Order: sequence, then structure tokens, then C-alpha cells
Amino acid sequence: MIRVERWFDDVVYASWMTQRLLEAHQASSAILVEFGLEDAKVVGSAGGIDHANVMVLVESPDGRQTIRVHASEASEARVRSEIYWLSRLGERISVKVPEPLIGLDGSQMQTAQIDAGDRLCTAYSWLPGVRLAEEMEQPSAMIASIGRALAEIHMCGTSPEVPQWFSRPEYDVSTTAGAESLSGDDAQLVALQESGQSYGLIHRELGHHNILVDAQEGVSFIDFTTLGWGFFVHDIGTVVRGLREDQWDVFFEAYQSVRALPAAELKWIDDRLP
Repeated sequence: MIRVERWFDDVVYASWMTQRLLEAHQASSAILVEFGLEDAKVVGSAGGIDHANVMVLVESPDGRQTIRVHASEASEARVRSEIYWLSRLGERISVKVPEPLIGLDGSQMQTAQIDAGDRLCTAYSWLPGVRLAEEMEQPSAMIASIGRALAEIHMCGTSPEVPQWFSRPEYDVSTTAGAESLSGDDAQLVALQESGQSYGLIHRELGHHNILVDAQEGVSFIDFTTLGWGFFVHDIGTVVRGLREDQWDVFFEAYQSVRALPAAELKWIDDRLP
């Protein structure tokens, strides 16, 4: 029986979280062999827990990896699409993103059979660094790296060629979630979407808890659970709102060294920054 307190770090979780953690431990332990990690051991939660998934940290002779145990209602098509896009990003950009691991059967998705039912599992490389939210005092060079990294992701996400089966959420003006999260003039959003330059695949939840920084390895973006079709200004605004005002120019100059910001995006951003 797992010692539950090792996973909780003295934090009181809701009962559903406790159940999810226990299920995640059981599922990740059961799936190690399928990912070729038979000599690995489950260490504990890797920090990510919500209704959609639990991230589990494992240690093997080759180092650290993470296993994501998806909720019972997870869409296989959406999970498959997410790891497909992560693989594409890993091939095409310099910024580090989680690298999906391949199972012994050649699949990047494995199914763990546990007492509560089948759970879809995916495994990823471990990325070094600390969350930007924990160490906001960063040199200008690191802020610039974040700007360039985000622009690279947006360049890849502009009119990308994806398989016919690719399925990710839409965060456009017609969806309540997208409109509320951007909270602005619908006419401006429609113009951005119709431009063909300002709408594509975005991270959608690029808060500073999902940006890792490391003096040696640079910048990494993690947790692409909410990856979907949306406005690039959403990602930009999410990052910039957490930066100090004196860091904005560094960020935008670096971003635009990779991807020029169309006038409509610049106006949108300018209208919403304090």
C-alpha cells in the first residue's frame, strides 16, 4: 500500500484528488514495463493534478521521466493529437517541450488496467529547470529566450499541416470559453481570426507555472493539456501579464525577431496592457 502522505507534501487535497492520486500511482506502476521502464520506480506526483490528468514522476537508471495518467473520460483522439503535436514541435523548434516516449509496441499511448477501470497513459522525457513562477527575477537574456520560444511555437502553429484525425479544442469567438478568456471586442477577435496570421495552434495555458527556466538548459514549455486552435494574443497576453513592466520591451523585441506581430495583434495587446 502506498504511503499517501508522501504524495501530498502536507497539503490538504479534496477527496477526489486523493482518489486520483491513488489511481495514478496504481496505473503508472502497472504501465512501466510497456514503456520499457521496468527498472524504474514511481517516486510521487510530478506536480500536475486536475480533473484531466495526473503527472507522475518516475526514476530509472537512465534518469527521470514523467507518466501522465489521463482521466477515465479522456478522449483518445485528443490525447493522440497532443502527443503528435509535441513530437512535431520537438523536431522543428529549439525550445524544449516534453518529448513523448514510445512504448515497446511502438505506440506512444498505453492503457493501464487498474481496479477503477482502464486508464490511458502517456510518458515523457524529464525537463530540467524551475518554474518561472518560483523565480521571477530572471536576467534579460532569459526573458528574451521566452519571447523567442513562444514565437517559434506560434510560427509552427500558423496554418499547420496536421493529419485528418487531428482533434483539439477550438477557442474561437464562437466558443464561450474562448470569448470569456479573452474578454474583448468580438469584432476585433473576428478580424484576428480571419486574417489567417493571428490564429492557429496555441498552448492556451502558458502561465508562469508552465514555463521552466534553467541556467544551463534555457527555457522549456510544459503541460500542453489545453493545446488547441486559438488566438496567438492569448498566449502572449498570458505570459506578459506575469512579467514586470520593465521586462516587456525585452520580451516583445525577442518575440518579433522570430515572428512579426501584425498591427491588429499589437493593437489588441496595447489596448489590454495597463
